Amino acid sequence: MALYDMLSFMEVTSYDFAFSRRKVLKQKIFLIACIFILVLIGLQLLFRFIICPVSVSSSSMAPGVEKNAALFIIPLGTGRPDFFNVKSVKRGEIVRIASAFPPEKSFFQKSARFIVSMLTFRRIRPFYRSESGAEEGLFRLIGLPGDTLYMDDYIAYIKERGSMHFLTEFELSSSDYNVKTDILPEAWDTSMGAQGKTGELVLKAGEYFVLCDNRVSAFDSRLAGPVSERRITGKAIVCYYPFGNIKRLF
Repeated sequence: MALYDMLSFMEVTSYDFAFSRRKVLKQKIFLIACIFILVLIGLQLLFRFIICPVSVSSSSMAPGVEKNAALFIIPLGTGRPDFFNVKSVKRGEIVRIASAFPPEKSFFQKSARFIVSMLTFRRIRPFYRSESGAEEGLFRLIGLPGDTLYMDDYIAYIKERGSMHFLTEFELSSSDYNVKTDILPEAWDTSMGAQGKTGELVLKAGEYFVLCDNRVSAFDSRLAGPVSERRITGKAIVCYYPFGNIKRLF
């Protein structure tokens, strides 16, 4: 009888121990899941309002920013504090422009894009491109509201509001940069394609003129026209990859 009681006690004790272990394990899993969710939310808030990593998928900003480089940008908006406001952007800085017609995405696509982009620091962004090819991109801010400008030989000439004379984009820029203009045939018409020569354009209130540093192979304000300030969603501050070429961009 004593042996039976002992075995029964051991069985009950073993069951209680296993139950306790399962309970502790469930608590740990729940805690890890909560921490994971909080980290994702924290990263999303960080990337949305303070600083955001962006990968460069084309050579449109070469030679300053090469293809496959990675940048940190500051998210901007029209109703945000001074440093994060669109109006804080200076001539010559690199800005991120949102698509004028953002593609519709399903809940699954939005969720998958959010999770994958957070885990890869936005190096991988599924469903980034739309079927029409419209996407956000990085551009050099050249013209500000009130400017009068034209292009000649792929260089922008700008007359600021209230000024009497045109100056080159490099003379007015707050940043140092170079542009890429491939050697073209002698008889090449610079008014064709990504135009190297344009007529005068006056920018209205809230309008900005943006160009790619690769002036021959790019889609920018020469073809699409000026962009509105509501489409300027960020400003590049640092190129952090390749690690051997880390540099400040503003």
